[in-house]
Amino acid sequence: MSFCLFLILQNFLQVFLLGNVLVPEYFIIWSLYVVLREKEEFRKALWVCFLGGLFWDLRWSGLVGFSAGIYSFCIILGHWVWSLFPSSGRTPVLFFCISWFASLTVSLARIFVWTGREGILSHAFLVQQICTIPVLIILSTIFARRIASENA
Repeated sequence: MSFCLFLILQNFLQVFLLGNVLVPEYFIIWSLYVVLREKEEFRKALWVCFLGGLFWDLRWSGLVGFSAGIYSFCIILGHWVWSLFPSSGRTPVLFFCISWFASLTVSLARIFVWTGREGILSHAFLVQQICTIPVLIILSTIFARRIASENA
């Protein structure tokens, strides 16, 4: 259910900010939060991301499968990188880096496919990242508190 809420939030932002800024990738960030928080959620999140990407493509891009593939790739890569670290190394900073890299990957892939005027596009990308970083900081803080409560 939470996946749907973040996809709907991202969709509303796309509607309201159309043409002004690139929409922050809150859906992929939340999906990674769920995947990296719970090991059992990986398969479910992978399918939800794939279907969410298909929905996004049908609604916005028209290039069916593009977002679905990128979302799935980011979930798989993020989960793989996370699993490379021992439990003690799975810190909120690592979570932040993996999530930000996934968001950046999706954004840059979309920019690469739909290039526009460079000045406007770079400004839109900067605003998108400014809107993404606070959400990542909040989720990293929640992640840190969860780790602290488990270790206490």
